[in-house]
Amino acid sequence: MKIKRMWRKGLLILTVTVLALTLFATVGWTGDEDVEYMRWNGPPVDSLTPIKYRMGSKIVIMEFPDIEKYAWRLGAGMGERYPAEEVLEVNGVPWQDSPYAEVIKENLTFYGESGSYFARHPELMEIVLDKRFNGKGAEVWKLFSQGKSVAEIKQILLGGSEKKQPGTGSSNEKPSPEELPPPEPGEVSVVLYLNQKDYSVAREGTWHRASLDAAPVYQNGRTLVPLRGVMEQFGADVKWLPESKQIKVQLGDREVVLTLGSTEAQVNGRAAKLDVPAKVVNGRTLIPLRFVSEQIGMDVVWEAKTQSITIKQKQK
Repeated sequence: MKIKRMWRKGLLILTVTVLALTLFATVGWTGDEDVEYMRWNGPPVDSLTPIKYRMGSKIVIMEFPDIEKYAWRLGAGMGERYPAEEVLEVNGVPWQDSPYAEVIKENLTFYGESGSYFARHPELMEIVLDKRFNGKGAEVWKLFSQGKSVAEIKQILLGGSEKKQPGTGSSNEKPSPEELPPPEPGEVSVVLYLNQKDYSVAREGTWHRASLDAAPVYQNGRTLVPLRGVMEQFGADVKWLPESKQIKVQLGDREVVLTLGSTEAQVNGRAAKLDVPAKVVNGRTLIPLRFVSEQIGMDVVWEAKTQSITIKQKQK
């Protein structure tokens, strides 16, 4: 029965793979990271859930149109082909923190002792279940093949990542304000971190710690940042217009009006296009990072290593 069940599941995975070739359009990534993006190219759906993988040396993000329906296959390929394939994130958060963590854990060993990487090497489950090691499969396997124990592998990988240089931090730790590069004179700088409310802000040449009501998130191929918390650091006046479900931002000689759920905005009375609409997440309005850069006139820099977003503007 187990072999029959495994055969059926393998057939279903093959079917989904064939469907992916016809229903997903592969495009070059032009967003925050250098990755391959597989956009949904099938019938219109209400929502899409991005799943981030590492496949060999590439990062691949695939949009799933019905994650509840296809969640059963998440991590199945990882169990068979680790470290060549790794699930990294589900809808912008580490898979270990997602609602599908238990499904993925079960699939890691689904193929049994002969097929599953983790059934053959159960000691490595401790590492793969730790979100700090997401994307490090090749390094884990290399060290494991050299005879290193799990404890030694963790010490080596964490020890290497903790050696930070000023202003760069690491993939798992953000630099303290003292480690950030000195801000330019007359410049306001804000450094945000994905999925973290704590951030750094520089005024009058000094960095300070601060906290947002909502953390920046990564959704549908774009980084969304909290509107009010970020804009007010630059002296903007932010007003909510409940009747029209609009947000008005007055910043210097620019007036920007955003409408929730719409990709149309107004900048000084002229129409402007957003990549993705402004939306409310956990009661807070988030706007796409590119819009901040192109329409409100700020310099924005994304750094994948520290998962950080730096926003700067010279003060007049």
